[in-house]
Amino acid sequence: MTGPQVGVLADDLTGALASAAMLRESGLPTSVRWRREEPPARAGGLVVDMRTRDYGADPRERAASWAAYLRSVGAERIELRIDSTLRGAPALELEGVVAGAGLADPWLLAVPAFPSAGRTVVGGCLHAPGVRPPVHGMPVGPALFGPARVASLGRDVLDAGPDAVLAAMLSAGGPRFAADGETEEHLRTMAEVAGRLVEDGQPLITVSPGAWLRHHRGAARPRYPLVVLSSPTETNREQLATLGERYPALAFPAGELLAGECAPDWAALTGPPRAVPESPTHRARNPDSPVLVVETLGAATRDAGPAWVQSTVAAKAAAWLVEEAARHGVDCGGIVVGGGATGSALMDALGVPALDAEAEIAPLCPRSRVTAGRWAGLPVITKGGLVGGPETLSQLVAALLKEIG
Repeated sequence: MTGPQVGVLADDLTGALASAAMLRESGLPTSVRWRREEPPARAGGLVVDMRTRDYGADPRERAASWAAYLRSVGAERIELRIDSTLRGAPALELEGVVAGAGLADPWLLAVPAFPSAGRTVVGGCLHAPGVRPPVHGMPVGPALFGPARVASLGRDVLDAGPDAVLAAMLSAGGPRFAADGETEEHLRTMAEVAGRLVEDGQPLITVSPGAWLRHHRGAARPRYPLVVLSSPTETNREQLATLGERYPALAFPAGELLAGECAPDWAALTGPPRAVPESPTHRARNPDSPVLVVETLGAATRDAGPAWVQSTVAAKAAAWLVEEAARHGVDCGGIVVGGGATGSALMDALGVPALDAEAEIAPLCPRSRVTAGRWAGLPVITKGGLVGGPETLSQLVAALLKEIG
């Protein structure tokens, strides 16, 4: 299962939202949760409000339970979000995170500095003169790791860059590290270090008040727009042909997709969206296309019974494609769906509970957004099978591509 790049555990909602904001600033779509629900597939970051302060519960037990949850949803890296002045019970929470994460001999990396908020770490000690009462020279190691041995990563090492930091960590042999930090460049260096450790497959648990998350080294997963067309009208056919002239597009007959007779090349769907003005066809001329189409336009009948069946087939095939893409680390950036029956069937197939209406993109082509569940935040644009002119479908896809970026 492909899960969030970063899972963060915070002791209250304020801290959770602060860490989420930092991850979002790094470009990572992030969701905040306080119930053990399946996270949105589009969330590259998942932040949990453990509410240890709210309930007065055992912080170690609560952190262990939530760390196990993050592992169960496939989080690549787990971070404990601590208070920027080390209040609360960070050492007990960290014990719980280590126990609940179930990682074999993880390295524990603490980056407690938050320079933009006046919190710096010098010589292994926290300085926060702007708070009341002022915090001067509080040792970081004992506050986070208790009596356990901690290897310090001082300013001289951080100033030398990520390679020097990694060399110092390997030399120290771990498993507990606490980094100094006085500048944003120091945080950027440590974010690079964490990213490399994850890439190398090193079991890693990080600890911070969240400041360095704005420099998160990961990248947002590739996204594609999806078009789902069921009604075999000339309007739909003409619009689909025009779409192929404006953008690279790869179309899949819904029945063949469900039967396993065709499938996207997921590895090829990693490049940014690009316009191709002179593509002669919408079929498989551009296998690296970010625009995917699921269609049943080959159906000859327009009778109400078979039309309903075709809508259901198209919806089930499209839902399968969206799920399969997410499993391969490629996210749907939005859906254009033609036909009311097809739209309803697709929402049911995806398990969408509700949509929030937003605006009309073109006449009779409203845009909505999924409100909750696995596909929360997903844009959905609907249009009728007889709605619009030759350029309408391309216009709707362009609106999705603008959001995908």
